[in-house]
Amino acid sequence: MNALWQHFWQQRSPQEQRTLSLAAAALLLMLGYQFLWSPIQQAARNAEARLQETQALAAFTAQARQTLTGAHPATVTANPAQISGAPLVWLGQQAKTAGIADHLKDQQITPDGIQLSFDGVNFDAFIRWLGRVHAAGFRVLRSDIHPSGEGLAHLRLTLSAPDAS
Repeated sequence: MNALWQHFWQQRSPQEQRTLSLAAAALLLMLGYQFLWSPIQQAARNAEARLQETQALAAFTAQARQTLTGAHPATVTANPAQISGAPLVWLGQQAKTAGIADHLKDQQITPDGIQLSFDGVNFDAFIRWLGRVHAAGFRVLRSDIHPSGEGLAHLRLTLSAPDAS
């Protein structure tokens, strides 16, 4: 193979050798850009985007922690026996009282529990509402929280109904 390459190279004039050398150098530069530089730059952009998302989530979590540690749920006069007949109605009334009823997009009773969906709800108002709900005997079984803006969130909850005892 080496002898074949030397024979090919020696048959070329000095001008062709220079042209082929420059073409090979340009090809190496393009391949280096395509397979080394470009993927590294793309990975850096992706990492920067993930960092910004993580920082936004950390700020949201810090706000939530501050809200949770400073939350003092209002006294709830309802007991579980009063709620057990119509928990969705009671939850809706409490959402209306807390000023978040307009953000309550879906509520239903499933075998897993009571499922609620809120879109673009004020997180502080939601936490106050959740404190009332918790004080009435409901328990959060699952939650899915996504920040959607400054102090706002999209939430999906599954609650267990309070025990009627």
